[in-house]
Amino acid sequence: MGTPSAELGYELLRAVTWASTGGRAPVSTRTLLDRAVGLDAALHDGDVDAAARRNVLRDRIEDLAAIGDLAPLPRGQWLSVPGCIVQLDATDPDSQLLVSGVPLRHLDTRLRSSVAPDGARRILTGRIRAADVGLAVIGFDDWVRRPRRSLKAWTESLLTDSLDPVPEDLEASAFRFYVPDHAHPGARQSERWFETDPSLRGRYLARVDALGGWTQFFVAELSAGIVVGVREQDPHDVRRLMYGLDLAARNPTVARWTETQHEIQLRPTSPLPYAETRVLTALAESRADRGWVLTRHAGTVRRVLTDLGVTLKSDSPPVRSTSSTRRAPSTARGISRRN
Repeated sequence: MGTPSAELGYELLRAVTWASTGGRAPVSTRTLLDRAVGLDAALHDGDVDAAARRNVLRDRIEDLAAIGDLAPLPRGQWLSVPGCIVQLDATDPDSQLLVSGVPLRHLDTRLRSSVAPDGARRILTGRIRAADVGLAVIGFDDWVRRPRRSLKAWTESLLTDSLDPVPEDLEASAFRFYVPDHAHPGARQSERWFETDPSLRGRYLARVDALGGWTQFFVAELSAGIVVGVREQDPHDVRRLMYGLDLAARNPTVARWTETQHEIQLRPTSPLPYAETRVLTALAESRADRGWVLTRHAGTVRRVLTDLGVTLKSDSPPVRSTSSTRRAPSTARGISRRN
């Protein structure tokens, strides 16, 4: 038996999540992975490292969330999204993407026959009318859902919202705080989490790793290193908030931008927020080794990363192209990893 394709692996996760939630009742990360690992082992004829495959499947769940097929909920819960059709290019009616957690075998026959799996995403090979399949058709910008405010203004607004008392079931020692001021310049975001100390005053992004494989995030206020108030944070916003805090600390993350004659290889050192991942899903040609390959839209991608405060380290002269025409690429996958 050959190695199953990545597309089959993503479809397995859609099927397991849909069977577990039906688009209505959320399922926990632990339960979802427990159910998926056994089926995944069967696809590999049982010849797999269970722990390694569990990590692969966990990352693929994040890929599907980045595209929008699955919705991440607080406290490590997931929900299948009934979905929509995304019009990637307003000038090209055949440039469409299916965004939905519904597995192929449950789709309308006309829709299913037009789906071309491509990594984590599913391209539509022929024009589909919303009235024919009962799904809404939305534009590219509505699908991406980038905040209209600057990252600085968005971050300040999120931090200043009201807080709640610290729940009694949260142990003070369990908190870790995102402090880019304490990290070395250009550090990966995974290296910017620290235990508390008396020097911490003000509001920070905090995390608590819970049993069951999920992480709870908060905006927390500290006084001399002691948590005095919290607000649980929507998982959708956590990664963007990390970039906002990097910007405020003047300690940006780094992405490698390598140009050759025919393409650009882009490799961020940290995962991107969901909205920016969706931009690259639509505009990049392919993904390789935790990075992206671009043959078009270099100017647009540069602007998106610059808006996040990312420093691009280039191995060659800057790209002059500013093309922002959006067309369905040949191959692409979401880039998303745990914090």
